[in-house]
Amino acid sequence: MIEYAKRFKHEINKKISRYGLFQTANDVYIYLLAHIENKFITSIKLKICSKDFKEYEIDDMISEHIIDTLWEDCQNSSLFNDASELYGLLYLLTGNCHIDWDIEV
Repeated sequence: MIEYAKRFKHEINKKISRYGLFQTANDVYIYLLAHIENKFITSIKLKICSKDFKEYEIDDMISEHIIDTLWEDCQNSSLFNDASELYGLLYLLTGNCHIDWDIEV
């Protein structure tokens, strides 16, 4: 899973750099990053902090509350190839310490 995360984080980082001069693309990425962070904090982090979960439940919640929801909006955009890029944004936020996966509050 970590290799998967690293690969998609790297790919989305390259894509953000490539489209960084386009205001519309920047607006889309800012919206998506904010939405991912907000959903993680308000839904998934609460479950993690409860310490009452199985690992697959967190994976399912990420898929349901973040990836699937956003992919419905993104799949018609020429900016995105597939939903893995949304995972890349999640891992980018994690790697830059905006999302905390620790169980402790």
